[in-house]
Amino acid sequence: MSKCAERYKGMLSEARLCEKKRKHIPVSIWESWKPHWETEAFKAKSAQCSRNRLSEKGGEGSGPSRHTGGSRTHREHARLLTKELGKPAHPHELLNKTHVKANKEFVDQKSKSTYDAIMSKIASASQPEDGSSEPH
Repeated sequence: MSKCAERYKGMLSEARLCEKKRKHIPVSIWESWKPHWETEAFKAKSAQCSRNRLSEKGGEGSGPSRHTGGSRTHREHARLLTKELGKPAHPHELLNKTHVKANKEFVDQKSKSTYDAIMSKIASASQPEDGSSEPH
């Protein structure tokens, strides 16, 4: 039911944005929706939801959290990345794959700081211990 509700919401949003009646929607239903979309209450709720989606979850200046993975799940991205790399994908590789834009910048500050923290831990863990040539 939740998947059906999500798809229905998406269908309504798409229909409202293009302002063109879909073939599968009866004219009487379409005409009843249009006045509702013009109400101040609907517009206010829509604007509030838009602000919520753009909120900065990582704190002021971090930008809205966005991943670049599209509609694929992270599990599917991990499977494809494993296939691409020829070895199991590590979490930092998956983070890099799903949170870096085409211009090689992270989508937000939180993603970048998380990735940097992981990479610094990996770097420090791969340093040899005192008096040894082997990494710990």
